Amino acid sequence: MTRLLALETSGPACSVAAHIDGIWFENTQNVERLHNQVLLSQLQALLREAGVAPRAIEVIAFAAGPGSFTGIRLAAAAAQALALASSARIVPVSSSEALAIAAYGRGLVDAQRPVLVVTRSRRDAYYVSAWDHLAASRPRCVLSDELFQGEQVVLPEACHGWAGVGDLPPWWNSCGGGAFSTGIVTHARVIGEIGLRQHAAGESVDAALGLPIYVAGDTPWKPSQPDVH
Repeated sequence: MTRLLALETSGPACSVAAHIDGIWFENTQNVERLHNQVLLSQLQALLREAGVAPRAIEVIAFAAGPGSFTGIRLAAAAAQALALASSARIVPVSSSEALAIAAYGRGLVDAQRPVLVVTRSRRDAYYVSAWDHLAASRPRCVLSDELFQGEQVVLPEACHGWAGVGDLPPWWNSCGGGAFSTGIVTHARVIGEIGLRQHAAGESVDAALGLPIYVAGDTPWKPSQPDVH
């Protein structure tokens, strides 16, 4: 049975989970912007509880984005370091898919209809994707993550009336969105469950390829301002 470690630091929670001999272990803390200060100690405590050495881990899944640039890079770096030390495979998991699964699993959205996942990037920029859970073991992506900026946002007409989850944008009601659920925290176990499926499907990669998912058109960097003399 695959020994897997999962990391979720792309949102407000710092969450780690391990799947060892068919048993799940998890440690989740709500540590807004303090992930780098607690992740290592969480991992050490989790592995002690699970009774497994880091070198025994075979697969490492992490929430690869979109989400907090700092949190995603932290998880990617930790996953790569651990994978190099243990020769483990890596599964970069879509944070949007994980949030959709969490919403469906908690009954926050109608399982018979697609859901729009909205994640704030910065200021007035939001990532938006759509997922359909009909007759599938995992949600099917029907709209890949796209960056929407500004106040005049136009969603595809087919998405009008669909429920939304994640970070409520100011333009939601004016663009035809349906009911919206906020405050959903994705735990590492969800990341791990997706990771196990993707690994079994041959979708895990070498450590060097375990990279964050970046959305076209987005960047954490601001253009420098010219000096005015």
